Parts: sequence; C-alpha cells; structure tokens
Amino acid sequence: MGNVNASEEVENLQSVNNVSVNEQEQSGNTSSNFIDNSPEAIEARRLQESADSSEETVELQQLQESATAHDSSQMSETQNMVGLESEESLTSSLQDFSNDKPEHAAGNISDAAIKATSEYGKWAAAFANYVLINRYTEEEVLLACRLAIREMRADQVCRDVSEEGETYLEQARKQGVVVDEAADFEGDLEWSAQSIGLNNTEFGKWILEGGPEPNQTSSVLNCWELVLYSAFKGGVLAKSRIAAIYQGFNADFAATGNVDTAVQNFDVLRSGSEYIYDKDDPDSPKPIKGDLVIFKDFPTHVTIATGNIVGGKVEIMSLWTQNNKATFKTTIEDLLAGGAKSPVKFFTPNW
Repeated sequence: MGNVNASEEVENLQSVNNVSVNEQEQSGNTSSNFIDNSPEAIEARRLQESADSSEETVELQQLQESATAHDSSQMSETQNMVGLESEESLTSSLQDFSNDKPEHAAGNISDAAIKATSEYGKWAAAFANYVLINRYTEEEVLLACRLAIREMRADQVCRDVSEEGETYLEQARKQGVVVDEAADFEGDLEWSAQSIGLNNTEFGKWILEGGPEPNQTSSVLNCWELVLYSAFKGGVLAKSRIAAIYQGFNADFAATGNVDTAVQNFDVLRSGSEYIYDKDDPDSPKPIKGDLVIFKDFPTHVTIATGNIVGGKVEIMSLWTQNNKATFKTTIEDLLAGGAKSPVKFFTPNW
C-alpha cells in the first residue's frame, strides 16, 4: 500500500467493505462468522487498529472518562445537598423552641436559628417579597417568629403556627413602629414626674383637659408617656384608649386612695406573660424589640426595648433624670448602675 493519506484510507475502507459485501452475496454466505482475508481487508483492519491505539485516541478516551466521572461526582454531591436541605426544612421549626430551655427564650435565639425554620421561610416568601406594596421587612419576619415562640412557651403548648404569620407580623410591625417613633424623639422632650391626677405634664393635660397636643421637641412628659406618645404617633394606640386608662386611674384612686390599685389600669397595656431580666444571669430571658421594660413597677420607671444588644447590654429608649431629662438611647445595665431600681420586668405590649 505504501504511504496512504487520510482520504485514501477512507476510500480504501469503503472499497474493502464493498468488496466484502459483494463476495458474501456471491457466495451466499451472510453469516457474522465470515472473515475476509483479502489483502485489502487485512490492510484496512491494520489501519483501524493503528488508529484505535494512537496516543490521541487514548488521551481523548481518558478525558471523556474523567469528564463522566466528574459529572457523576457533582451530581451525587448536589443530590446529597438537596437531601440535607430537605431534611433540615422538615425538622427545623418554631415548635422546636417551645420548651423551657433558657437558650430558646424569644430574645436569646440567634437570627440564624430562626431563619433555618420552615415558618420563617414560608412567612418571608409570603409577606416579605418585593411584589407586595406594603411588604414586611426581614427584621419584622424575625420579630414575628420570636413573638410566636414566646407565646408557645408561655402557653406551654407546641402547636403549628405556620398559618398565623400575618397575625404575628402585624404585632411585630406595631412594636417596631413604636420603637422607631421613640428613637425619633432622641435628644428631645423634657422629663417631669407625674402627679396624682395625672395632669402634671403637657401630655396629661392633652389627654385629660383638652390641652394642645405635645410638640416634638420641648413638651413635658414623664417616662411612660414617652412610650404612650410614641405609640400614638405611630398610629397603634388611640388617644381615646389612653384617656380611658388615665380616667380609670383617677377614678380608682379617688375611690380607694391607693396608688397600687389605681395603677392597675395600666395593665391593659400588657399582652401575655411578664418576664424578669437578670443582668447577672447569662441564661436570663432578654427583651425583644418593642417590649415594655419596667424598673421595679410602673410608677417608678418605664422604657421600651430597641431589640439591640450593645456591648453585651440590653438597649432601651428612656426619658428620665438619668438621661438629662431628655429622650436617649441607653441600656438596662447602665440605668441600674446609675441607681435605677430592680427587678427589671418586661412584656409584650398590647397595642
């Protein structure tokens, strides 16, 4: 055959194939065991064997085998990851925190742990997506989950709350709005002690005597009136509700002469259980955003939690003498160090 180029090899192979077929047809032998030993067929087989064993062919086969093995490995890894994610979504739930473990208190759970729950995923998808006009924020979804956990723990009931997202989100938004309004007062207002009759402040005169609404900067309020006014400004507490509390206080005090009895009118502002924060106990429950935080009792000092932990301390908004008689961010720990009374109590507000 001598030197044969690629095109000639193809032509020779085609020629050999034609010859082989013709010979088989002429002899009548069409069996698969027929072997063509003609010189052309032998040379064709030699060329094919040479091509199959060439370095290029072997390298190509190796590359194909490596690619197939890599694809199989990647597919297996992806399937394993999907399996783990599915398993986590099935086993991680807000119900997992409805126990008495200190680390599962609403204010002690990490954001990451809450985000791993199926309820968070469902509520975030349904209420925090960008299609909605008045969509909720991620922070509000997290707070809603904490409220659900707190309620289950208080009721000592493990239940499915996955369909109650909107209820908890509405409360979360209210609590966040009040905190934001209180924060807007930072550096403003002027503290004064309240008196029997609850009309020793401009806020009290506005509620009970038809006086003008307090202004943003310099009006005189006491500590709890900062919280009530922030709730009013945020649209979650009507003036009529505040008036009913103040009028009830005055009526009960006039009837009994007992401040402790009269101040129970403010209990309508509390929703659910009351908790105690112990700064020296690492397992102590902590307030969440929008909680009312009370030092000793309601007449002593009332603040509102921002939901932030600053330097290991629980941040609050406070209007008091310790804050130079103006509204400022401070912490529970700093007020206690400055002489504020304990125990420190907190609860979910009834807005």
